[in-house]
Amino acid sequence: MDKNKATFQIIWGALLALMGIALIFRVPYVMERIVEIEYYASIKWLIRIILYIVALMLIGGGSRKIYDNYKILTVKGSNQ
Repeated sequence: MDKNKATFQIIWGALLALMGIALIFRVPYVMERIVEIEYYASIKWLIRIILYIVALMLIGGGSRKIYDNYKILTVKGSNQ
């Protein structure tokens, strides 16, 4: 993988992680609006759990992408 692609992947991973963090802070506000819909009021706990799982997956995936591509950049940098 060339240096430009690895750098882009690190930026993409950072954006994924930031979106996961933003989703964690956004869930309480979104849940207020979701509960207003009568159909979803009875399963609000399930929706909340699913939204937090999605947020954790975004943070985990972004972190992994940053870690893996940072290793690639540092190994390539030390070989040159």
